[in-house]
Amino acid sequence: MANVNANVELLRQSELAKLPLFSGDGKDQFTAEQWIERVSRARTTSAWTPDQTNTFVYNALRGNALLWYDSLRRTGINRDAWDEFRPAFLESWSTVRTTRTATVNLADLKQGQSEAVTTFYPRVVKAVDDLEALVTNGVFPLPAVVWPDAITDVPEFVALPVAVRAAAASRLVKHGADAAFNHMALNLFISNLRPALRDELLKLQPATLYEAFQQAVQLERIAVEPKRTTLPAMPVETEPATTPVIAPPAPPDTNVDDLDQQIDALSFKLRNLKQRRGPRPASSRPSNGNSSGPNRSSGPSNRPPANRDTVCHYCHKKGHYQVDCHSRRRDNAPMVRTSGYPSGPRSYSGTPNYGPRPPYAPAAGPVHQVDQTPFYNPYNPFAYANPSTQDFQFAES
Repeated sequence: MANVNANVELLRQSELAKLPLFSGDGKDQFTAEQWIERVSRARTTSAWTPDQTNTFVYNALRGNALLWYDSLRRTGINRDAWDEFRPAFLESWSTVRTTRTATVNLADLKQGQSEAVTTFYPRVVKAVDDLEALVTNGVFPLPAVVWPDAITDVPEFVALPVAVRAAAASRLVKHGADAAFNHMALNLFISNLRPALRDELLKLQPATLYEAFQQAVQLERIAVEPKRTTLPAMPVETEPATTPVIAPPAPPDTNVDDLDQQIDALSFKLRNLKQRRGPRPASSRPSNGNSSGPNRSSGPSNRPPANRDTVCHYCHKKGHYQVDCHSRRRDNAPMVRTSGYPSGPRSYSGTPNYGPRPPYAPAAGPVHQVDQTPFYNPYNPFAYANPSTQDFQFAES
């Protein structure tokens, strides 16, 4: 059992010995005052011996602070004695407080737009502490007349030692100074809050600094929009806000009347969508002489000039477009697609609907025949062709 207790004590000592590192380069996690306070509390709580204290402190020093520790041997300061090391460390590494730094801290004392009250409050307290630290040795002067005659005439008071009466007077002056600094901190805290918090806090009229801090925290919590800490069990999907399109309902039946109603509903919805889209801009795509779409024009266009490699879609000869084809103009034929079929209406089967085939009319010249059957040109169903001459001839009515 004794060994178990000893091991537990060793573990506790090793945890306490893990002091925060201090290098003195301005990037330390704690200030010199805060670091010394942590060492003092760990030393007192664990009852460290002088050797243990010296070892733990040495292991926690880094960089410039470690070099300073090694230089103490030339200064006459016993670095192994805590009572000598502590004031020397604070004198070398503590925060410099001057009138200028205190004034700058007061000028910057303003709560940020996203700064919490719990973060702003310590800044106010530190600014006031810096002002108080400027007092020489922390001793405030006593007034010329410390005690009134009503007290000095009391025999029992006169019988008190002078040191006791001086200590009591110093405590009273220190209490008055603390009250003055606290009152100054209260006004600095309230006046430098964000305007919304400041106006609400002035209505409550807090009496002390800490009371003002508590009320400001509550007001800030009320003003902040509450946030959900856990996700909902089933997230609700929301559709984007759009203008609803009211359409007549379509029944689930599939007879002819129901299909007509569905068509009407889709047509109604399509009209609404077109109205929301607005007028469609005219197409600026240039067309050429072989185009057979709805935007084709028989007049001049932005097409490039024909060259010797340009193939006409109508007569399949090179050197011109079908818009300029003399054969097409002579035959009074329409423009044709790349497949050779006219760009006319199509049947429900998807093939061009040319109507009845024109009657055959023998050509004026010799006609190429295969088994006494005239050759039918699939590229121009309105005319029969002689493949040797590519002359297209229409039947006379």
